[in-house]
Amino acid sequence: MKALLAITKTCLLLSALFAFQAMTLPGNVEGVWAYEASGTPPEYSKGEITIKKVEGEYQVVLTIGQMSFNVDKVTVEDQKVDFSLYLEDSRITVTLNIDGDKLSGKAVSYDGTFPLKGERK
Repeated sequence: MKALLAITKTCLLLSALFAFQAMTLPGNVEGVWAYEASGTPPEYSKGEITIKKVEGEYQVVLTIGQMSFNVDKVTVEDQKVDFSLYLEDSRITVTLNIDGDKLSGKAVSYDGTFPLKGERK
């Protein structure tokens, strides 16, 4: 009887954990995102944004072609990710809005504002 009760409790606990995980996955900003930027020079128009959480802090790496850039001042609030980086001596501020496996947003530099779109890889 005790074994049956333990198995039932374990099954209920696992079911609750899987249900909670399924509810939280769509809002997860972590992952590798392929992006396209409109109106930018061709060499910067496509790339990847990797977002991960390390020791409680979010880290972002921007990959364009063979170059990777660690970014600073990363903030994540709900499904909104903000960060900035220097590219060719120009500060670029990026705002991303995550909706499931899609992203939209903008990159702002002294050259202007450029819309971004992409999806999770």
